[in-house]
Amino acid sequence: MSGTVLFLALIGAAGAFLTVDGVVGLIPRPRKTTSGLDGAARARMQSVKRERITVLEQVPLLDRLLGPILEDWVGRVSWQRRNDVEARLRRSGWKYQTVGDFYATRVLLSAMFFLGGAVFLFLSGMSFLFWVPFALGALGYFIPEQEVRSAIKERREQMLTEMAFSLDRLALLLKAGIALQEAIGVLAEAPGGSFVAALRKVARKIGAGGARSIDEALDEFQADLPEDPEVQQFVNRLQVGFAGTPIAESLGIQADRLRAALNARLLKRGLQTVLVITTIGAAFILPALGILILGPPLMLAFSIF
Repeated sequence: MSGTVLFLALIGAAGAFLTVDGVVGLIPRPRKTTSGLDGAARARMQSVKRERITVLEQVPLLDRLLGPILEDWVGRVSWQRRNDVEARLRRSGWKYQTVGDFYATRVLLSAMFFLGGAVFLFLSGMSFLFWVPFALGALGYFIPEQEVRSAIKERREQMLTEMAFSLDRLALLLKAGIALQEAIGVLAEAPGGSFVAALRKVARKIGAGGARSIDEALDEFQADLPEDPEVQQFVNRLQVGFAGTPIAESLGIQADRLRAALNARLLKRGLQTVLVITTIGAAFILPALGILILGPPLMLAFSIF
């Protein structure tokens, strides 16, 4: 039995190695000598600087042992994937400090979960559960991705809540006769969350003036926030406003719509909370009531018969 388990563990280790190799490219592969766009892409990928892995800084021994290996592995990730992951990390508020930390966490969790499943399989001797290490390894591999998605979702909700009240203030400033650039600066000076922080960067970017700086600032503004139609509409209104068209009225309408959506979302959550509390309460109260009501007659019946 132990030989069978060891054989399955070796197969599992080989499978995990091939899975990680498919993601980060552990095994060097020959490169074709091409020109044009492929050569430029390869040069750009090779120019990526080696990133410092920080997820193991709290454990100096593991950091010294595994840090250089993980940095080499992460360095093999293509720049297309790096750009995609970096964009999502940026929208999540940097759930992981770097792209390297994201991929390193994936590899570490996948390996830890797989080894944990292999140890359980070895100690239990249940060879029919050979799939458990693979399932646990896959679970560990996708945990960082799920964390980033959850962070983006939470940040989007916070952003929409902040926009529901910030856009109204911006509209009032514009109705008071303040220029759009100055109104954004006034709004950005107030404390706030991710939305106000992104506006603060816009205000600094367009401080020098110029149409190009405005376009760059709005592009960075969208890149800093989770993707949402409300953000795109707001950016479109800012572009029109910088062109000289009054946008105070449209900003007020958007703020009213966001507040209505926020109220509906809060009402939905409140009803769900009440339903959960009612269900849990009924699960505990009804059995107790049944014992109090039916207990004495049952005891009397048992004593008689």
